[in-house]
Amino acid sequence: MARRLSEPTEILAGATALVAWVSLGVQLAILLNEMTLWLALWRFAGFFTILTNILLAVMATQAARGSESGLAAPVPRMAITAAILLVGIAYWFLLAPLWTPTGWQLAADIGMHSAGPILAAALWYKMSGGQIGWRDVPKAAAWPALYAVYAVARGAGDGWYAYWFLNPKDQSAIELLVSIAGFSLLVIAIAAVLVAIDRRAARG
Repeated sequence: MARRLSEPTEILAGATALVAWVSLGVQLAILLNEMTLWLALWRFAGFFTILTNILLAVMATQAARGSESGLAAPVPRMAITAAILLVGIAYWFLLAPLWTPTGWQLAADIGMHSAGPILAAALWYKMSGGQIGWRDVPKAAAWPALYAVYAVARGAGDGWYAYWFLNPKDQSAIELLVSIAGFSLLVIAIAAVLVAIDRRAARG
């Protein structure tokens, strides 16, 4: 039976959900201002950052209600937390140097790439309690791997790729596989740290 979360944890989860939902709303509004509805929705659904923030928003919303079921269950929560931390790391090391957002785009970027990951990490710490094991670590790679297949497939259809490192036009097949493998290994490493935190919390 799932435990009931403490009130401070529920409040933190609520803050995490709020930041994620608001950031997503701002980003969608920006796209709607630049293109048609269907193209905006299609483009919105093309980014790992956005899709992972949606998962984070749903997970945190469930946790804010005091639940540890659904996406707020230990293993899905681990995978989502690892993925959103990957978002932050990848953005600041690979993407941030390539552009300088301003205005509402800057606000959306801060929410999705900085505040969201930080709050998710804090929520993971607050909800830790020895509920997962080392055998669960590789499961965190499932979502990034699934997204990579999805991103390449949709790019092959319409010619648009959200990220240069998943664009087969900009790199060889080997380089593309290395990119996918590299991100899978990174998310596994992040998940291992999360499991270590969880196990340490269980020991008190």
